[in-house]
Amino acid sequence: MIEAYANKIFQYMSLAKPLLVSDAIAQKKLVEKVACGLVHKERDSKDFSNKVLALYKSKPLRIELGESGRKFVTK
Repeated sequence: MIEAYANKIFQYMSLAKPLLVSDAIAQKKLVEKVACGLVHKERDSKDFSNKVLALYKSKPLRIELGESGRKFVTK
C-alpha cells in the first residue's frame, strides 16, 4: 500500500506547527504515530470546530504537538 502525503504537512511540521487533519488513513496514521496534531472526523464540522478550539485554547498543547512534529522531521 502506497501512502501519499501533501508536502505541506512536512513543511508545517518542520516549522513546529501542530497539525489538524481529517481521519484519512495516511494522515491519521502519521499524526497519531508522531503525536504532532489532532485528527477530526471527515465531514464533521462539529468535531473539526472542537479540535480547532482545543488547539486555540491550549498553548502548551500547540507547543507540544508542534515540537513533536519538528523533531520527527529533523531526525
